[in-house]
Amino acid sequence: MSEPIIAGEYILGFHQPAATFLPEHFRTVWLDQQNGILAFMAKPRDQPETEKVHAIFFAKEKMWTQTKIKDWLSIHPDYMIPVQSPTDKTIERMESLNSTIHALTARIEKLERTKRRR
Repeated sequence: MSEPIIAGEYILGFHQPAATFLPEHFRTVWLDQQNGILAFMAKPRDQPETEKVHAIFFAKEKMWTQTKIKDWLSIHPDYMIPVQSPTDKTIERMESLNSTIHALTARIEKLERTKRRR
């Protein structure tokens, strides 16, 4: 677990790479409004039917310290379930599919040109 980042009115206690989530599917949710715990939820790219925590922020005005944040996160591990980033194999499959799509598109264009000549 990394050290919390302190800026503005909140302390960032936990986060995952934004690139692992669909950009148009972020929202904020109070995990505990009374204690000033705010989460950014999002849909992972590899599991768009689910929603996971992208980041958890702790309000400075509620007197959160790095120790208290670490303690809170340690007793709430379900909020920190990691999102899987695309693996090399997944990237290879995607590149292979892209190549197939380009080849099929080229074939279709060639067939359409031949069809127009007739």
